[in-house]
Amino acid sequence: MPTRSTPYNSVDSAALFVDYDDLHQALSRQVGDAHDAIERLIRSVSSSICGRSGVEVVSARAYADFSALEGGAGIQHDLTVLGCDPRFTDSSVQLNGPELQLCVDTVRMATERPEIGLFVIVAGNRPYLPVLQHLRASGKQIVLVGLRLPPARELAGLGNSHFVDAARLLTASRTKAPTEESPAFGPGVSTLIRDNVEHIEVEDYAGLETLRIVEEHFGHYDEVYLTPLLRKLSEELDESTDDPKTIISDLEKCGAVWLEKRSGYPYDYTVLLVDRAHPTVARIRDEVADDEDFEDGYDDSDYDDRGHDDFDADGDYRRQAGESIAD
Repeated sequence: MPTRSTPYNSVDSAALFVDYDDLHQALSRQVGDAHDAIERLIRSVSSSICGRSGVEVVSARAYADFSALEGGAGIQHDLTVLGCDPRFTDSSVQLNGPELQLCVDTVRMATERPEIGLFVIVAGNRPYLPVLQHLRASGKQIVLVGLRLPPARELAGLGNSHFVDAARLLTASRTKAPTEESPAFGPGVSTLIRDNVEHIEVEDYAGLETLRIVEEHFGHYDEVYLTPLLRKLSEELDESTDDPKTIISDLEKCGAVWLEKRSGYPYDYTVLLVDRAHPTVARIRDEVADDEDFEDGYDDSDYDDRGHDDFDADGDYRRQAGESIAD
């Protein structure tokens, strides 16, 4: 029985395009080591967007005039070790060369490699709307990861697409232990399973509905930001009888979920993680996956509404970095 882990069930392979030049310019003004931050971002994109779902990144490229960057040769070496092919573009010929070359290569790959179903563009402040529109029209699934995402009104025509705040991925990546030096790309294995935890069946309606809401609206994340989750539960449940915080506390006692603190800027925040080995969780994940398989023929507009609700229609995920968590 299939179990959904991300929205990309029908996709086997992905291509990743990194505007290293744009990211380096933006991050150099914000962090001490822009290259380290970009490496962490690439790894985070690989694991959170592609790897957890079993989608294989068959092509990864990073674009910049590396000769104009301090330690450019070392940067190219690090990217190669990471599994991301550095593509040199001479800025003395054209200042926006990396941006143009990325667009050309993306369009060419979409045409020459029809088997690649997911295209992920990682950038700083450049929106890449024309190439995203072309990919969408070509039937590709698309993800834009950026430090400054375009306004929602400019994204309305992109339909089945997702837009991810790069600052969130960078914040989350700082809290994770360093991994062994190895290529970043390829199918991943979920680690959201705990040992030596007592699993008690969830039987009350509010708890079951909460697990279903988490899976349907946030199931493609390994970590769920607590504030937007509480807001969603308040919208979906009868808050007069079902207090979201109490429900989550009860689910913790059953071993179905747990909360962890994360360090962030300007505020620390809390995330909820779901224990995928819990029998009630596993059953609900299967039920949601079956429902989605049954509804594969639904209208695109229905999917669009859900995708934007997950990422940016109401601004939850972009606003969250500036909110404190009331525990």
